[in-house]
Amino acid sequence: MQDLAQEVRFQQAFPPQVVSSVLATDYLNMENYAKATLVIETGAVTVGSKVSIRNATAAGGSGAVALADPFVGGQYYKDYVVTSATSSTSIDYLVIGNSDDSTTFVATVDASKLTAGFPFISAYVASSACNAYLSATWVLHGARYQGDPPPSPTT
Repeated sequence: MQDLAQEVRFQQAFPPQVVSSVLATDYLNMENYAKATLVIETGAVTVGSKVSIRNATAAGGSGAVALADPFVGGQYYKDYVVTSATSSTSIDYLVIGNSDDSTTFVATVDASKLTAGFPFISAYVASSACNAYLSATWVLHGARYQGDPPPSPTT
């Protein structure tokens, strides 16, 4: 039997909270991982938002740019239904809408799609008018070397 905690790394993106403006998660270093899955849980959503993935050259967000086509297969899951990511000016994002109360969103980012020299990723809630109860967790997997536990993405 596999121990999931030895296979993947769980990293809180942001704790449960009312998001009422633009929000960016901490940047995670993807150098030791093949993929990162972002799991977003919603509560009450009055005003939704776009959620995109940014990558940067450093953990502080240096040179941050939104990724075009960051999600594996250009898709994410909304309550386990495959949904195509929306594209706007070559930036793909998932959409949390006003009717998405108590919904789970799951999107996987492939580290091989990151811009060369930009190994750090962050999720970005784009709307300054957002009014939604959200929480999010990163699940990093495909560790590129053996480790117990998997390597920390924040150091």
